[in-house]
Amino acid sequence: MKPDRNSLHSVLISILLISFIFSLLFGTIFILNLVQSSQGYAIDNPVLEEERARLEEGESDPELFRELHLMVRRAHFLRITQLRWGRFFLIISMAIFFFCWQILTALYAKSQKPGADPVFITFTGLSSRTGDSPRAQIALSRRAMMVLATILIITGLGGISSSILTENYIAGSPPLPELFKSAEKDKDECPCIKIRSLEANYVSVTEDAAGSWSALRGPSGSGQQNSGQPPLSWDLNTGKNVIWSTPLNKTGKSSPVIYKNKIFITSSDDVNRGFVSAYSLDNGSHLWTYNLSDAGFTTLPSADQQTGAAAPSPAVDSHGVYAIFSGGIVVALSHDGNLLWKHDPGEIDISYGYASSLRVYREHLYIQYDHNGPSRLVALDSKSGETRYTVQRPSGLSWSSPALIDTGKAVLLVTKGSKNVTVSDPLTGDMIWEQDVLSGEVCPLPAFDGTRLFTVSPAREIKAFHLAKGTFMWEYFEVVPDVSSPIAHNGKLYIPTSYGILHCINSETGELIWEHDQVTGWYASPLIIGDYLVLFDRDGESQMIKLDTSDPQVIVNSIGEPVDATPAWTGDRLIIRTASRLLAIGESL
Repeated sequence: MKPDRNSLHSVLISILLISFIFSLLFGTIFILNLVQSSQGYAIDNPVLEEERARLEEGESDPELFRELHLMVRRAHFLRITQLRWGRFFLIISMAIFFFCWQILTALYAKSQKPGADPVFITFTGLSSRTGDSPRAQIALSRRAMMVLATILIITGLGGISSSILTENYIAGSPPLPELFKSAEKDKDECPCIKIRSLEANYVSVTEDAAGSWSALRGPSGSGQQNSGQPPLSWDLNTGKNVIWSTPLNKTGKSSPVIYKNKIFITSSDDVNRGFVSAYSLDNGSHLWTYNLSDAGFTTLPSADQQTGAAAPSPAVDSHGVYAIFSGGIVVALSHDGNLLWKHDPGEIDISYGYASSLRVYREHLYIQYDHNGPSRLVALDSKSGETRYTVQRPSGLSWSSPALIDTGKAVLLVTKGSKNVTVSDPLTGDMIWEQDVLSGEVCPLPAFDGTRLFTVSPAREIKAFHLAKGTFMWEYFEVVPDVSSPIAHNGKLYIPTSYGILHCINSETGELIWEHDQVTGWYASPLIIGDYLVLFDRDGESQMIKLDTSDPQVIVNSIGEPVDATPAWTGDRLIIRTASRLLAIGESL
């Protein structure tokens, strides 16, 4: 039985037309897809971008970010697969079109007149709805078919090229979009992820300190205390608001620390012996004094006369009081003055004398040994004196002290060395982020306002960093402290200097808000108590400045002698150490 030429003709024409339409459609889609991809990568997902920003601020769940990131990744690779299969079918469709064309040309092309363009395709159709009229024949010449083939070639090859370019855009040549790469980096390296990992084991610094003023500038070192209001006036001559005053017969620049009803200070004498003393918070009476000679430290390493052997401040917790002196020597005593343990770091080579104060948190006692030899951060067990961990640090001089940042969800340990500011896990010492940005004789502690960390390079600049990212934000050059530390509160950074200039700047932008000038500068670091910024200068005068004002009104009182040690706050009274006295100042009941 012979095949039906008309049926074969119809089948070939149908296949040719279908392959033409399919190729034209796919080619056009690929070209439009390239145009769209060149204007923005397909994986620029606004939801992922928003979640990533929230994660960097510490407001999102890392697991949710990972799931969203995985979804975007899957969509990314699915699109690559679709491009490859689509390109394959486009090539097959074009091949089918030309294959059918060649068969039709060989079998059915005919010329109606000598020299005329041969008819390539003919088909008939009804000329009216009734079907009574004769069928009309429609013919396409070879020239017309060449036009269609040209359109198909341009569109098809354009579509194939576009699909390859689009795949390169989203697959990595050029490289993957920055959002995709930064999301991958964030997942594995972003400091915010490491900070979030600390939340499961969170214990607030205030809760751990059990209400005590456990170290220099309070438990964390921030200098902020929201409970109570400071005394705004006192008179040493009349005794107004002076709860008690106790003479001191030894010297020291260290600040007092408080646990329950006891105050602890360190001091030294003129033959370089070290002492730890306890006083009653209630009435200032002397309770006991421990001589470091009883621990085997007969004479302390020498220090510059201005610094002295008792410059670094002690720390205290429920297990005992921990005192540190020149040379980095540490003794741990019970609250009643009995030796618990001691720690000798070996030779500490540092100009002026050792001055880094102690910090304690969750039975970890932090000691910062930055000097001309092997520098390190040491965390000792506050109960036993055994080493919890040691972190090696770049060799170089620094007199700054460890500080804690309590975000309300996690606690971070911050240290400032001769070059680096380092944020780490306080329980393990693992680094979260670090920046090589410091220089000069680094002494001031860092400040923190919720999202920003502020560092000081004396006589050079103050720099602000995003706490969760570790990225630089701005720097300030107008005034820079060299001894006292800045303090941040409610969007403002307060900067006292040893030469008598106090600046208040916007902590978000680094712009100056107001300035206060006076003759005498500050060594003692400022505190924020209730609604007031509290400072004590080197002439023994105090300055109380109401917070959140554009035109500061300074309330001045006098202690009568220099105050270099940062005061302590109990919630209702200031404990102030001068060169010769220990005082309690508070509003009379």
